[in-house]
Amino acid sequence: MFTISPSESDVFATLRSFLLAVLPAGGAQFNGSIDGNMLTVASMLDGSAAISLGDPVLGQDVTYGTYISAFGTGTGGLGTYVISIAQTIGGADDTRVLTTGVEVIQAQDNRVPEPVGSDYVTMTPLRRTRLSTNVDTPTDVTFTASIDGNAMTVTELKTGAIAQGGRIFGVGVAVGTLLQAFGSGTGGTGTYFVSPSQEVASEAMAAGTKETTESVQLAVQVDVYGPNSGNFAQIISTLLRDEYGVSLFAELSSAIAPLYADEPRQLALSDGEQQYENRWLVDVELQVDETVTVPQ
Repeated sequence: MFTISPSESDVFATLRSFLLAVLPAGGAQFNGSIDGNMLTVASMLDGSAAISLGDPVLGQDVTYGTYISAFGTGTGGLGTYVISIAQTIGGADDTRVLTTGVEVIQAQDNRVPEPVGSDYVTMTPLRRTRLSTNVDTPTDVTFTASIDGNAMTVTELKTGAIAQGGRIFGVGVAVGTLLQAFGSGTGGTGTYFVSPSQEVASEAMAAGTKETTESVQLAVQVDVYGPNSGNFAQIISTLLRDEYGVSLFAELSSAIAPLYADEPRQLALSDGEQQYENRWLVDVELQVDETVTVPQ
């Protein structure tokens, strides 16, 4: 099977890392209420991380910019916490789901439920546009070896390094022979396991590859939900057009870079309870240098 790098999952992992770097990324999820400058955590949700000093507090009707300024009776879990902005949210008999971070997930996956927090982000691929012609880079791998059953013994490596999953070529080698696993060899001389089983006397063999790189413009629809969606959408749009975002992407991947982001636009939706949910959309345009590796 041909390989591609970065894969679509790699691209979304990189974009998710960027989004979590510029948005609140705390992992605490809990039921709580606020009275003045005091947050009371009644219960922690399953799988929740601990609450830390400086964590933002997010939730329906929570004032933007609220954060944990001091511990009360709580030190990461149940108890009370001092917050930075006085307000009233719920009560002892009316706790709300509050979080310290924004969850970022890839959309179009029916096995992923809607996040429990009111602020979250989804990512949906839209289109791929070619930006340039292909750049081909060959890599020669030549060696002397013999095959006995499923065992290939390399006695001399001439050029390159033998890679797992590579296709083996030779005058007496069966068409479609693949190197399935390392034995004592890890790229040079030694033994390897190949398929199918065959008998080949010692001869010159090859396992070269060609890397074909195409630069594409990948458009991703980023949906920002929740009471803070307008603020978060503006943060995403601004930093994707800035040197800060370019530098951050460069640290995450050398093959993925932001080109630009469209202006945020509001498209509220009605949920199953016929309640309107805040949603802002930002179309993110990325340059992805995708490399397909094929046998040579």
